[in-house]
Order: sequence, then C-alpha cells, then structure tokens
Amino acid sequence: MRDLNLTPNSKALRNYYAALRQYDFHVITHEGAVSLPLQTLLDTCARQVGATFVPQYAMQPSAGAEANRARISDDDIPF
Repeated sequence: MRDLNLTPNSKALRNYYAALRQYDFHVITHEGAVSLPLQTLLDTCARQVGATFVPQYAMQPSAGAEANRARISDDDIPF
C-alpha cells in the first residue's frame, strides 16, 4: 500500500472545507448533508493509496442489529 500524501493545502482538503463552509453559510449542519463532503474526501484518499472506499457497508454490530458504516478496502482486506 502506498503512503497517503495529504497536507493542509491539498486540493482534497481545500474542497472538503469549502463544502463545509458553504453548508455553514446556509446553516446546514445535519449529518446527512455533511456526510457527502467527507465521503468525497475519504474516496480521494483511498484512491491515492490504491484502496477502495465503500460509503455504505453493511456490518453486524455485536447487538445483532444491522448498521451501515463506511469501509476502506484494499487487496489485503477482502470484502
């Protein structure tokens, strides 16, 4: 797996914070809205290291109820 090259001035982070500023300007703070910029950032980072970002990955929590979580996968971590 390659190293992640992410700096405070990287395009991915600039776009992420720009989207959050737009949402803040419009007083949009609910999780459903702000999750898209985070998903975009995580997808960009995963691709950079040769992995795949899966935004809605069903998992079985210990209590037995199904939950949707995100997952980053590469060849060493099968689905």
